[in-house]
Amino acid sequence: MDLYDILVRASGTYENSIEGYARGTQGDLVGLAQEGFGTYNTNNGVVAAITTDGEYWVGPANKETINTLEHLGYTFDMNRYVPHSNDMGYGLERLFNSE
Repeated sequence: MDLYDILVRASGTYENSIEGYARGTQGDLVGLAQEGFGTYNTNNGVVAAITTDGEYWVGPANKETINTLEHLGYTFDMNRYVPHSNDMGYGLERLFNSE
């Protein structure tokens, strides 16, 4: 199993606030990830990993996902932003259903 089997690409997507208003594009995340390659973080049940090409990928933060990321060499970094972790699951549902 690899990263792309368990997560969906978040770079370039929109995150909604709890009220349902767009908070902005996540297309800027590639620039923010320049020094976080190979790391992951979790927030509110969402895990975000930064790939070696600087892209953010997100998915549900469960034991299987975390174990897979660590097996792939990703390290935990609590300072990394977690896209779609503050929109009550709306973003993850939308991303996973759009594939």
